[in-house]
Amino acid sequence: MQYLSTRDKSLRVSAAEAIKMGLSRDGGLFTPVNFPVLRALDAMEQENLCQAAVIALPIVGAAGALTNTVLVMGSIYFLLAPEFAVAKNVAMEAVLGLVMTVVTTSGVAEAVAAALLVTALCKALEKTVHRSEVRSAA
Repeated sequence: MQYLSTRDKSLRVSAAEAIKMGLSRDGGLFTPVNFPVLRALDAMEQENLCQAAVIALPIVGAAGALTNTVLVMGSIYFLLAPEFAVAKNVAMEAVLGLVMTVVTTSGVAEAVAAALLVTALCKALEKTVHRSEVRSAA
């Protein structure tokens, strides 16, 4: 793959040269000449979004949302507990309970919303990709 400088489009180098140089001689960044098109939905289109994928989409959405909530609230508990207690006007002993309440209430609601959104968006994207392929084939 060839790379070109963001400042001087005529300056082209190989991937190995771009890695060795870091920045181009003119101080620009190296970017690929052509960006490869990734077709992640091809396999799902061919299998018509098999049953496993239908089940996987909401699980992935929910898991992502819960991971985010747990990591954010866990970070607040482990890194900012005293500040959180002051901000919420509670005793230090109550911080863990408050954090867990947020995780179980807001976190679960976000997980349900994410499961629905991920499923809907992926199905819409699948239809859009399929339509564009039909148009380009015609």
